[in-house]
Amino acid sequence: MSPQIKAHLFHLSRLLGLAVVEGPKARTGRIRDLIVQAGGAEARVTGLVVEDRSGKERRIPAEAVVRVGVREVRLKEPLAGLPDKAVSPNEILLAEHLLDKKVIDTHRKKVLRVSDIEIREKEGELVVVAVDAGLAGMVRRLGFPLKGPGLMRRIPWQDMEPLEAEVKAAFQRLGDLHPADVADLVEELPPAQASDILEKLDPETAAEVLPEMESEMQADLVEHLTTGKAADILDEMRPDDAADLLGDLPRDVAEEILGDMQKKEKEEVQELLRHGEDTAGGIMNSEFVALPAAMTAEGAIQKLRELAPGPEMAYYLYVVDGEDKLLGVLPLRNLIIARPETPLGEIMSTEIVSVRTGTAFKKVADLFAKYNLLALPVVDAEGKLEGAVTVDDVMDKMVPRVWRKKRPRKFS
Repeated sequence: MSPQIKAHLFHLSRLLGLAVVEGPKARTGRIRDLIVQAGGAEARVTGLVVEDRSGKERRIPAEAVVRVGVREVRLKEPLAGLPDKAVSPNEILLAEHLLDKKVIDTHRKKVLRVSDIEIREKEGELVVVAVDAGLAGMVRRLGFPLKGPGLMRRIPWQDMEPLEAEVKAAFQRLGDLHPADVADLVEELPPAQASDILEKLDPETAAEVLPEMESEMQADLVEHLTTGKAADILDEMRPDDAADLLGDLPRDVAEEILGDMQKKEKEEVQELLRHGEDTAGGIMNSEFVALPAAMTAEGAIQKLRELAPGPEMAYYLYVVDGEDKLLGVLPLRNLIIARPETPLGEIMSTEIVSVRTGTAFKKVADLFAKYNLLALPVVDAEGKLEGAVTVDDVMDKMVPRVWRKKRPRKFS
């Protein structure tokens, strides 16, 4: 039976402590919490936590309620005869998990503290539609009405992401934000909550969020993750970003994470860690697109579709011989406008600007500025293509030097 609702708007603060009665007058307990089904634009109230006269807490289904008023909640049968409600993984307790807890407003991209929770009647059921993170909610809980512009900070339920570890599985809204916004939010949190967010994010999302943070915080957070989760995240990161992060960790922690990484990703990162931090080899990305000179333009485009490289890897294509020695550079524009049957060797540029793996970063940055480059190939002493430094790599390296001093790399 759907409960009879005697008001169309409730606040959790006014429901907590309400008398629970059976029959016309028999008072049997008080409301201590509400159980809701999380997820979606709104959350349906599925049960109540009731403290009976003996002080014992009982969880009962919402179907047991026949009337909700401003002074009492009436049950359809005695509390003692009602079954205990099991709380599913997608159900949370409003007072225990949200009230007075920090949450993320994913629309405004702010971390706020919940002062009250707005509950409305819809089609005979109670649903949570928003949380209040403003002064009005705090004063309301003291028993005083307070209204006015700016006093209520209403966060619609669909824009709210809780930070309690126990309820994170019921929400997946952070993944919809830009990684830089998630990083900003995480940096506002205490280390325990920040690392918990990374633990709950899928590895692909976490791998995009971590590089947006200060290097010191990256290391601190990863150090608090489980080894398996940290390895999963680093497997998804660009090798150069993963190498930078591992270089900021204590050696024993870094080696433990490396041991759990996938073989291919581990080898790529280890290769980068062998180079000095302030060299082209230390900042290059070992993921690049290298194609043979005999391949046609049509074949190259098909290969790009198969590889689906990231945008920074498609700035330039590199043309190599059978021993992976760099022969030429092919801007993406040249490939697109070429006739399909044209071999890459005929449309590549042989005026190559490249650097050795040991080239100092200052020289690398000067070349980017001098030639207005988007990417710069890195070769070994024999001319074999080892990787590429992108303009993003250079900017990431230069900006931290202005704003913070990076900790020394612990690997040689």
